[in-house]
Amino acid sequence: MPMITARRNLLAAASCTVLYAAHRRKRAICEGAELRRAPSDASARATRATSLLRLAEQEAAEAAAALAAETAAQTADAPSDVLVVGGGIVGASVAFHASRLGARVTLLEKASCGCEASGLSAGTLYDVGVPERVDASSAALYLRAGSASILEALGGCEFNRCGALDVAATPPEVKLLRQDFEAARSAGLQCSWHEAAEVHALEPALAGGSALAAVHTPRSGSVQPGLATLAFVEGAVAAGCAVREGAEVVSLRRTEAGLYEALTSEGDRLLAKQVVLAAGAWSAKVARSVGVHVPCVPVKGVVATLPAEPNALSKVIFDMESRACFAAEGDGRDDEMPAKCTHDRRGERRCRKLYGKQCGEADNHQLLFGGDRLLPDSDSDYAVPSASRLSVREHVLELLPKFRDFGPARAVEAGGGEWAGLMPFAHDGKPIVGELSRLGLDGLWLCCGFGPAGIMEGPKAAQVLAELVVEDVLHTTPRPRTRVAMADAESGGDDARWARVAMAWMDPCRAGCCVASEV
Repeated sequence: MPMITARRNLLAAASCTVLYAAHRRKRAICEGAELRRAPSDASARATRATSLLRLAEQEAAEAAAALAAETAAQTADAPSDVLVVGGGIVGASVAFHASRLGARVTLLEKASCGCEASGLSAGTLYDVGVPERVDASSAALYLRAGSASILEALGGCEFNRCGALDVAATPPEVKLLRQDFEAARSAGLQCSWHEAAEVHALEPALAGGSALAAVHTPRSGSVQPGLATLAFVEGAVAAGCAVREGAEVVSLRRTEAGLYEALTSEGDRLLAKQVVLAAGAWSAKVARSVGVHVPCVPVKGVVATLPAEPNALSKVIFDMESRACFAAEGDGRDDEMPAKCTHDRRGERRCRKLYGKQCGEADNHQLLFGGDRLLPDSDSDYAVPSASRLSVREHVLELLPKFRDFGPARAVEAGGGEWAGLMPFAHDGKPIVGELSRLGLDGLWLCCGFGPAGIMEGPKAAQVLAELVVEDVLHTTPRPRTRVAMADAESGGDDARWARVAMAWMDPCRAGCCVASEV
């Protein structure tokens, strides 16, 4: 398409064609998965899918080799100020902000930037503004509003502040939604209450469905998550960041000189003054090599799509069913399960979940709906369970009967498909962001565990963390290492104060989070 072609030319001009190749590879994987699942003409479709994937992988490999050769001298000359492990939306954001602040940054990605959870996510944003005073209960709102502003300023990612509707479809859901709304309004947040008739006027696609009431948040919206990730990487490269794809970090160690040495699967060793682990669901694996247990596990999120004409759905939709379930029955966490999954550890369903949007030009204006969140069988389990496939389509029909084509048979015929991504869920449902100084690892930072909110909260959390990391690199006088103590300081403007509150809320050494373990 013209927009994607222009994007590719821009990236090539920045010596970064690997980025477009990565996006193409992700799209080919998704398209290939959809084609292979189609019941009709399966052999021809599978052959086409395999060809698409091979072509994209070849493009990615060639571009990655060119970029690696271009930046090898940079990474070999001297230790990086900051080494970022992970090229998803969070790692790319850290690299973007740290590079622009003047640090010498190297970004390592085990496959292609944005090819995992970031590129496979829905890209929905939730923004109700920031309350007059941010505390632990509203830190996520601060991150979400900040992330939306960062993405809007970033450009090149189909940012669309179209508004969103939190939809209640049962009396208990209406009661809970009303409570949430009253609390939000009392805090000065930007939202409005609407009964069924008004809801249908705001979003005609909901007419005839099960919606009884909704809260409208006009500042919410969406982005194309793959393009957003690539835009951050492009910006980081333009600011001097060295990017290496196909470089999986298998271990870290502290050298006698006080630097960190990262060992890659190819046997390369890279030195850095500071390291940020932002490898999503795989951050815990790397942290184990330095004796840290990070309670963050992969959770499989299911997404389904259907072709549509532009303007078929004007708002982002968030259904209240899972929220009501967690409020009534608890968030489901135990020794093995992270919070807020739709299924328990035995795979039994606790509730359904639904959120959706209409994509932009880069994705042919497809309708996209997310559903189940469940534990995968392994770190490479991207299969979509048939029950999950049916659940999301049935849920769509209840809430949005206009989209009857979401029935399984018709969806496949029309070119719809589904996929799953592995999201990094923290055990307690809160992001894990900050320095591990209290575990004796000054200069080692975590930025992971965002679960389904990587796009919503990650860019702002990454900006705040990058400022602290670069401050460490450039600071020349001794100072306290404890970040939590900084949360009580009253110096600086509102954003600086709220940033400290957010960092305390996300502290990796909070109760029940990261602890020392055997290497």
